[in-house]
Amino acid sequence: MRNLFRVHITMNATPELSRRETEILESLSAGASNTEISRVLNISVNTVKYHLKRIYRKLNTRNRVDAARRFRQLHIDDKP
Repeated sequence: MRNLFRVHITMNATPELSRRETEILESLSAGASNTEISRVLNISVNTVKYHLKRIYRKLNTRNRVDAARRFRQLHIDDKP
């Protein structure tokens, strides 16, 4: 896998998300597909989809593009 999909945890950026949800959202924001995320995190594609549904609900978004956009906004707003 490309380094693009390596996970760097930034829990302060999205405190309402679990560690795993944050890992998935960071990979999603980097452009990873569900299959790529599942391979990097060693989980099934269905588990990725489950986490994405929870992420969408927590961030009040409807799809991966909106979720990635919201994550970037939260991440930028959280920086000192």
